[in-house]
Amino acid sequence: MSLDENSGGDPAVTGASEMAGQAAGKNTPSRLRRRDVVFWAVLLSAGVGLGIYLHDGNHATLVKSIAAPRIGDVYLADLSRMAGGYKNYTSAYGAMRLVGMDDQGRLLQFNLAKSGWNNKKGLYGDVISDRVKKKEYYDEHETIEFTPQELTDFVEKEVIFKIIH
Repeated sequence: MSLDENSGGDPAVTGASEMAGQAAGKNTPSRLRRRDVVFWAVLLSAGVGLGIYLHDGNHATLVKSIAAPRIGDVYLADLSRMAGGYKNYTSAYGAMRLVGMDDQGRLLQFNLAKSGWNNKKGLYGDVISDRVKKKEYYDEHETIEFTPQELTDFVEKEVIFKIIH
């Protein structure tokens, strides 16, 4: 007969049997579950915190780049949410190359990529192979203009997600 059967349901005696099991090097199932829950809660919290940190860090970097534009900068974005010729698509991930600006930097002119991708993976393939840095990648006849504030708004909406200098 075990201690639990003799206890008659008395919590003090039941607790004693758990402590005896722990002293013998045994972990009770309830103890393991609590430890697992704490572990996963801490891991999840750390992951969420890291995600927020990385997102905010990227956001700040993008805003700084918009505030100090340089001819030749390449902006990666979902063009379907911002550019005329791509508005008919559900998603069109593509690049825009900064080709001009007014003297005060209040109006920025971009050439759009000749084609877009339906996912970021395809666009990143063009980035890795340096195609986005080549002049022939862009349609010189398709120019679009934005103010720095409009570009910052696109960053806020996660339409623009990377700027390459």
